[in-house]
Amino acid sequence: MNCYTAYAPRVFFLRDHANDREKLLFHVQSDDYFGTLATILALVIDLCPTLDGIAKGALESARTDLVYLQNTHRIVPKARYTRG
Repeated sequence: MNCYTAYAPRVFFLRDHANDREKLLFHVQSDDYFGTLATILALVIDLCPTLDGIAKGALESARTDLVYLQNTHRIVPKARYTRG
C-alpha cells in the first residue's frame, strides 16, 4: 500500500456532500474540531507505513499540536467587518 491509498470512511477524506459546511460547523460548535483533525492524522500515519522518517515526524508533530490545541483552545468566529 502506498501513501496515496487510504482505507477509511470517505467522509474523512472527501468533501463531496452538500452539507460539508454544516459538518464543519458541527465539529467547531461541539468543541472537538482539533481532536477530530488529530484523529484523522493518526489514521493517515497508521495507514501509510511507507512514510519516511521526516514525513512521519512532521505528521506526528502536527498531531501532537492538535491534541494540545484541543485541550487548551477553542475556535471563536471573527467579528464581521464592512468595507468602507
